[in-house]
Amino acid sequence: MLGEESDDRLGHGHYSHFELYLDAMREIGASTAQIERFIELQKQGVHYATALQQVNAGQAASAFVTHTLDTALHAPAHSVAAAFLHGRESVIPLMFQGILDDWGITVEQAPTFRYYLERHIEVDSEDHGPAAEQLLARLVAGDAQRETEVYQAAIAAVESRVQLWDTLRMSMRAPLMQASA
Repeated sequence: MLGEESDDRLGHGHYSHFELYLDAMREIGASTAQIERFIELQKQGVHYATALQQVNAGQAASAFVTHTLDTALHAPAHSVAAAFLHGRESVIPLMFQGILDDWGITVEQAPTFRYYLERHIEVDSEDHGPAAEQLLARLVAGDAQRETEVYQAAIAAVESRVQLWDTLRMSMRAPLMQASA
């Protein structure tokens, strides 16, 4: 668990992957305001669906976060393991390698962002992915009903991620609005 949630901070000790994610976003000029406000609302006890509305999260982001949290909080353990293995641990290394390859981000341009991507490629492919596969096999243990539920959870998790990334990709292609002078 500790390895999943924390990592080395570039020359500054340890911190959470979430903090690393936020630092990487800030480094490349992405706003973290909605995420930080969402976390504040969660700390205040606001239900995640309500918090997503209050921070004006987009439809795709809301659907992705809601699906992820609904699964994590309400699905049986084998379905949670399947969703996280197939919707995260097994797809992130290739997805993040594609970003590095396509965008050509150098350490000089964005050291934290590059480190975030490289660490997920390394850790998810070498440690977390194989460990998640072993956990899932133990949780299913040859049970036909669980195998069906695992398949359904995996498909739903991947579809949720595809919807999020497709929406993001389309928004990046949309022309930027210019403020009138």
